[in-house]
Amino acid sequence: IVHSSPVLEEEVLYVGANDGMLHAFEIQSNQDGEIKGDEIFAYIPNLVIENLMALADPGYRHKYYVDLTPTVAKGKGLLRGDDFETILVGGLGKGGKGYFALDISDPGTMSAENVLWEFPNAVSQDDIDDIGFSFSRPLVVRTNSLADDETWVVIFGNGYDSANGNAVLYILNPRTGDIIKKIVADNPSVDSGNGLSSPIAVDVNADEKVDFVYAGDLKGNMWKFDLTGPNSVEWKVGYDDGTYDQPVFKAQGPGGTVQPITTKPEVMLHPDGHGLMVLFGTGSYLGQNDFNDKNTQWVYGVWDYG
Repeated sequence: IVHSSPVLEEEVLYVGANDGMLHAFEIQSNQDGEIKGDEIFAYIPNLVIENLMALADPGYRHKYYVDLTPTVAKGKGLLRGDDFETILVGGLGKGGKGYFALDISDPGTMSAENVLWEFPNAVSQDDIDDIGFSFSRPLVVRTNSLADDETWVVIFGNGYDSANGNAVLYILNPRTGDIIKKIVADNPSVDSGNGLSSPIAVDVNADEKVDFVYAGDLKGNMWKFDLTGPNSVEWKVGYDDGTYDQPVFKAQGPGGTVQPITTKPEVMLHPDGHGLMVLFGTGSYLGQNDFNDKNTQWVYGVWDYG
């Protein structure tokens, strides 16, 4: 276990590990007050199976497998049932390019039927080429859509080192993994080699439905995505100049150096004005070049007054 933090949900602890598995441990205390952590199931994503043989190599050097902190969410009708249901969405992080989802509504009776989907899987080549290493931690949220199959969604950025090098927000059906909406932040001033980091969902009117999503990219752009529309057709990048999409803000250091955004922003109401404050830091620690990169990085507070 390296980068995947454990997530506790109703006395079960879920964590990704670099043995190629998502593990679930039942957390119970016995009569003597001792905590037991028996494993109740583990899941090996198909996305990593071809790499498992390396674990048996006597000359094995460390590789990453299921390296992303999982997201666990519970909601009524989340998976189109009548009762409250619980979903786990995990990813490979540095271990590969993809995500998976499990129905963990009853973790004690897990079987193959509880595997909901893996992504990308049977999608277009262009979608496969837009998925990078899955560093973006997913969101599971309710939406403003009036369409039954868009009430709940899974949202994540496309990650890093994709073949196309775009900054892309994916919005999936939590039950099937089908793409509900794919929003490419289209701006020709942004060079290739880009990728979208972890998003944050914002509910501005406290109705427990996402209105806006913010996420940064490797080129220093902080993007705002507008999900206020009553269906996915109307969901889009929040700002444009009439021709191309525009970020809320572009982070640049001294001399115009690029300041990559690789962390999830925080968003709050402006303390004494209208609109929102978007707070984030810049910098990356992802590849070999980052070890010696001494470019100036900053922490920003940006007022998005709409």
